[in-house]
Amino acid sequence: MTVFLRALRALFPLLRLQPWVLLAMLILGVLAAWSEGLSISLFIPLVQNQMGTANTGMIGKLAALYHGIPAEQRLLWIGLSILLCLVLKNVLSYSYTLLFQRVNAVRATWITRILGGC
Repeated sequence: MTVFLRALRALFPLLRLQPWVLLAMLILGVLAAWSEGLSISLFIPLVQNQMGTANTGMIGKLAALYHGIPAEQRLLWIGLSILLCLVLKNVLSYSYTLLFQRVNAVRATWITRILGGC
C-alpha cells in the first residue's frame, strides 16, 4: 500500500498542465469553434443571394461584407469564404489534436518511467 501511495504522489504533478499548454489548447479550441460558427453563418448570405431577399438586422451586417462584390461573382466569393472558414477550422482542430496528443505522450512516458521503478 505504501508503494502505491508513493506512486500516486509521484504521478500527481503530471496531472497538472503547464500554463502555456492550457492557454494554447484553450485558444485553439475557441478559434476552431468560432471559425465553425462563422462558416455556418455564411450560409445565410449565400441563400439570400440566391433568393434575392432583403438583408435586415444582424444578418444584413453579415451580408454587407459582400456588397462591394458584383452580383454575378457574389456567389463565388461567399462559397470561397465558407471553404476558407472550413479549412481554417480543420487546421485549428488538427493543431489542437496534435498538441493534446503530444501532452498525453509526454505524460505517458513519465508515468511509464515512474511506475517502472516500483
